[in-house]
Amino acid sequence: MNLVKSEDRTTLLLSASYEPFAFLTARATIKYFMTNKVSGVDVDGNTFAFGETQVRLPLDNPALATVSRNILIPTIVKLNKYFGFRRRVKSQYVSLKSLYKLYKGKCQYCLQDIPYKEATKDHYYPKSKGGTDHDFNLVLACKRCNHIKDSTFPYYNKKGELVEPKKFSHLDFILDHSVKTRKEWEPYLYRV
Repeated sequence: MNLVKSEDRTTLLLSASYEPFAFLTARATIKYFMTNKVSGVDVDGNTFAFGETQVRLPLDNPALATVSRNILIPTIVKLNKYFGFRRRVKSQYVSLKSLYKLYKGKCQYCLQDIPYKEATKDHYYPKSKGGTDHDFNLVLACKRCNHIKDSTFPYYNKKGELVEPKKFSHLDFILDHSVKTRKEWEPYLYRV
């Protein structure tokens, strides 16, 4: 058992069809679990309701301390039905922040790490030639390289390699990549 704060993100929220949806704080997990809006998922992938005692949980399972006892928090919960969670990001468009995270702050042309304030979205296939703002047409570039590239297509990085956009997953939009991945989440996240 691992004692956590109520605002710590401890739980992976899955949709009703077991797709990763978001990360929940310990407080939110307990609230939704106690009100039957979510079911817990144990280490074997079995669902369970609040109050069930014959459940296999990880040894380092998070818990909230109360005056009288510790409350175990499931590390994976599944929506019983949709109850108000909405994805707020249009999946076809990418924010600079998402692009910066995807490329880990590295300009795709000069291959240098760049500060966020120097980062720009660059259109792989230039807008002047009919390119769009969709995720499959954007790469991260520093201001200098973006200006040098202008509307050149195709364009090669400093190693002489053709620059192509990375493929976005819906996870890149909805999941907070700063949350440390737990072993039991891996089958659901499709990343390690």
